[in-house]
Amino acid sequence: MKEQITKNQLIQIIEDWGTKKITCKEFSEWVEKNYLPLHKDIGINEPLHTQKAMHAILNGFDHFSPERIVPEQYRVAIELINSSENDLESNQSNFFNCCFK
Repeated sequence: MKEQITKNQLIQIIEDWGTKKITCKEFSEWVEKNYLPLHKDIGINEPLHTQKAMHAILNGFDHFSPERIVPEQYRVAIELINSSENDLESNQSNFFNCCFK
């Protein structure tokens, strides 16, 4: 069985990045090490819409260089993780519009 990234773990690493406890580079390295190629199960015990949100966040952060990520918008990423099924699409759009330059 693979290790997991839980919803709470992802929220904590995003908060650490957004509050500058870790650098954008450290955050990007964490995402790269833990997300692709799918080294860990993502949100396995969460509802499907939460898993989708977690994958969208990790995929987004994996595809953008650290210089293009906007840490001041970290709360938007957390909002996406905490989305209801009905708000998932609009919060995902907001995430991509706010968290990357």
